[in-house]
Amino acid sequence: MRLTSSIGLIASILTAFSFSSKAEPLYWHLTKGERNIYVIGSVHVGTQSMYPLPDTITQALTHSDGLIVETDIRHASNISYPKQTVKTEDVLNEQQLSTLDSVTQQLGVNSQQYRTMSPWAAALSIQTLTMKQLGYDATQGVDSYLLAQATRQHTPVLGLESLQSQINLLTQQSDQGKSLLLSAIKDWKKNRQVMQCLIKSWTSGDEKHLWKFAQTDQLSDGMQTELVDARNTRWVNELTSSDFYPNTKGTYVMVVGVLHLIGPNNVLSQLEQRGFNVEKLNKTKSVGCKF
Repeated sequence: MRLTSSIGLIASILTAFSFSSKAEPLYWHLTKGERNIYVIGSVHVGTQSMYPLPDTITQALTHSDGLIVETDIRHASNISYPKQTVKTEDVLNEQQLSTLDSVTQQLGVNSQQYRTMSPWAAALSIQTLTMKQLGYDATQGVDSYLLAQATRQHTPVLGLESLQSQINLLTQQSDQGKSLLLSAIKDWKKNRQVMQCLIKSWTSGDEKHLWKFAQTDQLSDGMQTELVDARNTRWVNELTSSDFYPNTKGTYVMVVGVLHLIGPNNVLSQLEQRGFNVEKLNKTKSVGCKF
């Protein structure tokens, strides 16, 4: 389910958990010269049980020069979508269409309608409906939570990419979104177990277990490059440019999908290669759940 973890705005992931103590997700302190960046890995939908976030993050944001996000989802006007050229029923075989019909019926929506949608649009809709059915809310995602805090405090928000560029990533795929759709419906009945384990891994800051989740994805190497690796590099180019910051010597808080911060070619390792000191702040707890 790379879509859920890689694309800020359109993302989706998680189910009802209750924890007696404060979450201890992965978070870091980055320094280079007089610039400080506090970084927290996000899941893009969630529940109230994920909060409060670590004091280090919320207090840093209160006194920061800006909140850095994947994209500023508050500015969603003037977004354009391409004209539909391919239907889902044109790219899936009969067995895959049967699986699609089964999933949409369990979601309580019209199966025929999804057969005639663009594959990427069907994938997004199924992800959204699935997470809603499981009890997850996009407004409870870590990005949205911190964005709301920044808005209340009149803290500047700095987007690493535009919302239109994220839409383009989905709509301009060479397979029209077929792989994203297959990822959304494959083993659909296991979603509750997978999402419960994902949120438990996130709350515990278990980097190794989160990486196991990343490796369960069925997307092609090409999709991995487009949705994760290439974006990581573009973000690093922004973060190492003085022009990106309103105050080059200031303090910032950054929240991006957690899978952009672990594994090969992640954002943090690339920033370290460019001269940033990277200090991990959370205390990891190992989890025993299975994806």
